This record gives sequence, structure tokens and C-alpha cells, in this order.
Amino acid sequence: MSFVIDASVLIDIFAPRDEKRRRLAVEFLRLAKGSPKYAPNMLLVELAGVISRYDVDLARLAIDYARRNVILLDETAILTLCLDIALKTGCRAADAYYIATARLTNSMLVSNDRTQVENAKRTGIQAYYLIEEWSAISERLR
Repeated sequence: MSFVIDASVLIDIFAPRDEKRRRLAVEFLRLAKGSPKYAPNMLLVELAGVISRYDVDLARLAIDYARRNVILLDETAILTLCLDIALKTGCRAADAYYIATARLTNSMLVSNDRTQVENAKRTGIQAYYLIEEWSAISERLR
């Protein structure tokens, strides 16, 4: 089983604002250890932009973690599919990239962004909102 990891999951680990969200994100990555994890390259920019608001050194750690543990897809490779998804769902641009990555890699999308998960499901992608669907995700991983 492979996964697309939304930036929100790593942000909850490296810039924890809510202990429950951090704990679930850490536990998810622990259970998914050994499974392929994908994201569009823009993940790195999202991590830098958000986490540096809290601590630049933590942002660098998050970027390093992502580079070592996530298979990053070049946005140009998925642009056409992103456009199709955005036209179909009206979703945010970043969300289209993650949804397209899930489609291209035949992966499950895991996110702490409810809207992104809803749009992914509308396109037929298996997607989970980590905060509310933890039991379903953990069952799949065990």
C-alpha cells in the first residue's frame, strides 16, 4: 500500500499547534513505515513557508525529512491531470497537485485538510482525513 502525504501531516509534526494532531501524524508515519510515500515537489515549499513561521531550523529539518522519506514528483509531470482535477472539483491549486499525485501513483491520500480529502473523494481517490478517520487508516495499516 502506498500513500500521498499532504503537507498538513508533516506540518502537524514539525510545527505542532495541537497535540492530538501531532500524535496522530506521528503514529500514522510509524505505522506506514516501509510503505512508499509520495508528494508533489511543492511539498517542500509548503513546509518551508508554514514551519518557518514558527522556527526556521524546524522548517529545514522538515524539508530534510521529506527529501529522505518521500518520493517527490515533479509538478510538470502531473500538470495536465492537475488541470483536469481543478476543473472537475474547483479545488485549490495545491490540492489538485496532491490529488493528481495520488491518482498517478495509485496511492491513498492522507491529509489533515478536510476540504482536500472531500475533493479527492469526489474524484474517486481513496482519501482519509487523519483527524477524524484515524481508526479506518490504522485498520488498513495493521
